[in-house]
Parts: sequence; C-alpha cells; structure tokens
Amino acid sequence: MKKRLNTLCILFFAAILFFCPSALAAEADNAGNLFASDAISTASIPRDLYWAGSSLNLSGTQIGGDAIIAGNILNLEKIHTTGSVRIAGNMVTLSGITVDNNITAAGNNVSISNGTKASGVYAAGSTISFDGECQAMSLSGKTVTLNGKVNGNATIDAEQVVIGDNAVVTGKLTVNASEKPDVPSSASIGSLSYTQNQNQEETEAADTPSQAAKTAKHAGYWLASTVALAAFLILLANKALEGAKTMTVQKPAPLFVSGLVGLLALPVLLILLLITYIGVPIAFIVALPACALGLSATAFAGASLGRLVFPKWNLWGSSLLGAAVLSLVENIPILGFIVTFAALIYTFGWVIQWIWEQIKHPDWKKTPAPAAESGEREVPTLPKDTTGFDDTDQ
Repeated sequence: MKKRLNTLCILFFAAILFFCPSALAAEADNAGNLFASDAISTASIPRDLYWAGSSLNLSGTQIGGDAIIAGNILNLEKIHTTGSVRIAGNMVTLSGITVDNNITAAGNNVSISNGTKASGVYAAGSTISFDGECQAMSLSGKTVTLNGKVNGNATIDAEQVVIGDNAVVTGKLTVNASEKPDVPSSASIGSLSYTQNQNQEETEAADTPSQAAKTAKHAGYWLASTVALAAFLILLANKALEGAKTMTVQKPAPLFVSGLVGLLALPVLLILLLITYIGVPIAFIVALPACALGLSATAFAGASLGRLVFPKWNLWGSSLLGAAVLSLVENIPILGFIVTFAALIYTFGWVIQWIWEQIKHPDWKKTPAPAAESGEREVPTLPKDTTGFDDTDQ
C-alpha cells in the first residue's frame, strides 16, 4: 500500500498510544472543549471533543467544533459536528453522521456507511468501504469498496478496488490498483483513470538477502547510536529521565495529551511563522531544538521507561536496556512507526510539562529571602518539583 496519506497513518499511531490502562472521567475546560476517556452521555459539546479509549460509542450528540477520537473499536452514529472528524482505531464505523468539514479516518477496518455526509473524506486502512456522500475523496488501503456518492473527484489507491452498483462520481475517478475495477452498468462514473500498480513482491524477493543485510546493518548502527545517546542523557540529564518516569506514573494523561497536542501543533506553528518575514528566524529557533528532541526521543523514552519497567536494576543497566529494546523494536514494520511516534509524544510531553512548571514557578520565586538580623537565614518553602529538574539542570 502506497503511503499517500501520511497524516492519517500518524493519527493511527497516536491511537495506539491511548491504549493505556489509566482512564480519566470526562472533563470540560473553560473554553467548552471536552476531554474524555470513558463513556460520554452529553447531548451537546460546545467546542472540540478529545476522546480516547478502548471501545467507544457515540450517538445523537451535537459537536460545535472538531472531534478527535482514538481507540480500538469506535462507533459514531447520528452525530453532527460543525468542524471535522479525525478518528483512528482498529475498527472504525461511521454511520449517519453529518460533518460540515472533513472526515479523516485511519484503521484496520474503516466503514463509512450510508447517511454519512462530509465535505471531504480521507481514509487509510486495510479494508475501507464508503457508502456515504462527499465533495472530494481520497482512499488508500488494501481493499477499497466504493458504493457512495462523490460530487467531485475521487482518488483510490489499493491492491483491490470494488465499485458498487450505487457508486456515483460526478468528476474524475483516479484508480491505482493491481487490476482495473469493473464498473457496473448502474454506477455513474464521470471519467475513469486507471494505473496498474507494479508488482513489487518478485523484485523484493530477488533482493531479500541483500535487503536483510542492509536492514540488519541499519539496525546495528541505530542501536549503537541510541545506546550511546542514552548514556549521554544519563550523564547530563539524569534528573530529567527520573522526572519523566515519575510523571508517567503520577500524571500520565497530561504527559501524553500535551505531547500529542504539541507535536501536532508544531508544523502548524512553523508554517505560520514562515509566512511572515519577522517570523522566519523564530521558526528556525523553534525548529532546531524540536529536531534535537526528535532525534533523541527514542533514547530518552527508552532510558526513562527502562527505569520504570526494571525498578530493581542498576540505574545504568535499566536505562540502557530500555533504550536498546526501544531501538530494536523501531525496526519492526508498522510497530516501529508506532513506537517512534509514541516516543516523540512522550519526549515532547515531558518537555512541555517541564516548561509549564518553570512558568508556574520561575527562578525569581526561588530566590532565598534576605538574612534576618540575628544572622540566621530564612529558607523559603518551595513548591514541589515533579518534573525531576532542579536549578543545576537548567
């Protein structure tokens, strides 16, 4: 399957991150956004919905903004949102929902049933079926079934494409598949552009030995560099690794949510800065540390979580083992992308939480009070720092 919808795949990787056992009750902030990881019973959400969990069902709810949903089994039925729906999971079913903007979906099985309407539909997965109505569509998967209506152009990239009897595409239908799909006489297709996908299995089979050697060599180099970087972090940012481990246990939701939001917002922020003359240098200032964090994310997450998984081990042993395991897992197809993205969220989340702690408790508040006349020095009570950093680390 070609990687034409990278943002969808990223969203799918983010979904796996939320399969953690800890769950929080639904909570709305002052702006009207709703954050939840369990059942939702409200009939109206003023702004955006941020929802994650294992098995989620939502029916008959009005959403005043976007719906960002991740989990395992996801079912949305008869809801209306004035924004967009961004959803990812193993089994995704959308039935009779109305979306004023776009639907972005990713998962193993994605079903967009009859009665679903949206401006644009963009989906990636193994099996995708579309029976709804939209203005534009782009689907990428192993098996894609089109039986709905597209009032414009549509693009399908898959191994197998099935066009149903009720399929309607008023514009151009572009298909990239192993075989040209049959168009039933009852279907209405404005124009069909077909390109045959090259069969890469034979070519890859011929290069299997050399490819395996290259993969092993790459994995070895990456393992050595990750372990070396983890050792460097232990020497220079040991408190940060310990603070991230503590926050994973005590406050996992703020850590992962802030990391996900920050990571997804970073490209938007850089684009906004680059379109202004004054913002160009600021964009580079922001991008450089962000790149450094991205390159060290696997080592940081592995070293920190290694301490959590192996609490009785030696500090160096648990940290380096965690980094090594995470580095090796990154070479596994599909799972490697998931782990990499999860490590990025983990690292960015801790940095955001650490910065927030510094804003709440700046250095000037930590300055000791003047000495008393008796010569004794008053020591102020400082707020507890859960980030794992003290003044020597800053």
